[in-house]
Amino acid sequence: MTQSDTQNTDDRATDLKRRSEIVFVTDAQDCNPNGNPKGENRPRIDPVTQQCVVTDVRLKRYLRDQLDDDDHGIFVKTMGDASSRAALALDRLRDVEEIEKPEDLEQLEDIHREFLNQSSDVRYFGATLSFNKDPEDELHAAVKTQFEGANYTGPVQFSPARSLNAVETNEEYDTLT
Repeated sequence: MTQSDTQNTDDRATDLKRRSEIVFVTDAQDCNPNGNPKGENRPRIDPVTQQCVVTDVRLKRYLRDQLDDDDHGIFVKTMGDASSRAALALDRLRDVEEIEKPEDLEQLEDIHREFLNQSSDVRYFGATLSFNKDPEDELHAAVKTQFEGANYTGPVQFSPARSLNAVETNEEYDTLT
């Protein structure tokens, strides 16, 4: 084993010591905590265990909504506001219009840094950005290079959650009265 192998092993051990896990507990009663839009918004229920399933996307949405309510900038808005993602990306990259040549990379670095500063959810959960490809546009290539494929992996990751107990759907009543 070389010295660099020993160093890599030590680094991995340190990383594992720094890793932590949390339990995210939420209470849902007389409601549908995560409807399936492809199934008439019915609750997601495991057919074998009868446990309610809440997707990682729903859990992140709870947190994104809270970040937004607390005036922290978020990039991924709700689906009802689908156009906001494109508008937000354009707003974050608006300064690119002021850059006239790819050599102005320092400004691109500032834009990249500002994008991450204003998008707390990207820093937490990660995101994927895509850009239309124009092989003739050197500035576009510089922006794309600066965002390095625009794939971000955040340190906070969730798995789908399950209810502690089996659940039943109430099909007979429209209200709880």
